[in-house]
Amino acid sequence: MQEIDAALVYWKVSDGRWDFRTVDALVRETGLPKDRVEAVLAAYPERFRRCFVPGKNGEVLWADARRRMKFREFLSTWQYVLKGCPQHVHPAA
Repeated sequence: MQEIDAALVYWKVSDGRWDFRTVDALVRETGLPKDRVEAVLAAYPERFRRCFVPGKNGEVLWADARRRMKFREFLSTWQYVLKGCPQHVHPAA
C-alpha cells in the first residue's frame, strides 16, 4: 500500500502546472490522510525535497527531488538566507 500511496503523491508533486506543493494541497488532491502524505514525503527523499523557503503563509513546500532548482527558487532562497531565516527549519530536519 505504501508504494501505491507514494506513487500517487509523486504524481501530484511532479504535476508540471506547479513548482511546489503544500501538504494540504496534496491531501486534497490525493484523498489520503494528512499523516499519510507527510509520512510518504518523509520516507522518499529520492522523490521529494522539502523547499528551503516557506510558502506565502509559512507552510512547508515540497517539490520533485529530480527537478532542478529554477533560478527563481535559487534567488528566493538567498534572499531568505540574507534576511536571517526567521522561521527556518533545515530541510533535513
